Amino acid sequence: DQFNTALKTHDMKEVGSWDDFSTPDMFRKETIKEAWSYWNWRILRSDVEPGNDYKILAKLIDAFGRDNSFVQTSNIDQLHVKQGHEFILEELHGSLARLQCSHPCDDTLYRTNSMDLTDPQSYPKCPKCHSYLRPNVLLFGDWNFVDAHHMVQKDNFHKFCQKFTHVSTQKKNFV
Repeated sequence: DQFNTALKTHDMKEVGSWDDFSTPDMFRKETIKEAWSYWNWRILRSDVEPGNDYKILAKLIDAFGRDNSFVQTSNIDQLHVKQGHEFILEELHGSLARLQCSHPCDDTLYRTNSMDLTDPQSYPKCPKCHSYLRPNVLLFGDWNFVDAHHMVQKDNFHKFCQKFTHVSTQKKNFV
């Protein structure tokens, strides 16, 4: 595993599992090449057209109506957005479509498609503090996740739910 090799090279403790690997610490200088090798692969792998399952979901949403539908997903691949569900969507774990500072100097998010991720020797850096950027994805032990976009989506979901849970405070007289 290239990540553990990089850790060993720098006399750092190896990781034994996915939840030890996929942490904010993976974006430190000593392992940035391996971190971006993995995340660039994930970003490129997600650049596909939505499959039949997304198309079936779109048909269900059309049948019930967009005002009566909302999608909550743990997927980070943007396929729900590509299917046209951007405004009725809550991405619970963030999205590969956005990058954030690995040492958040503020809540700015950058579009992944505005970055050149093809040069393996050049890793995106924060224009403000020059720390490395990382995907705006909730990682294990992630106290640095910039949740600005997620909070907008969460608020949209709350408004959606309120449409169906509103209880009238007016008393009705029945005969």
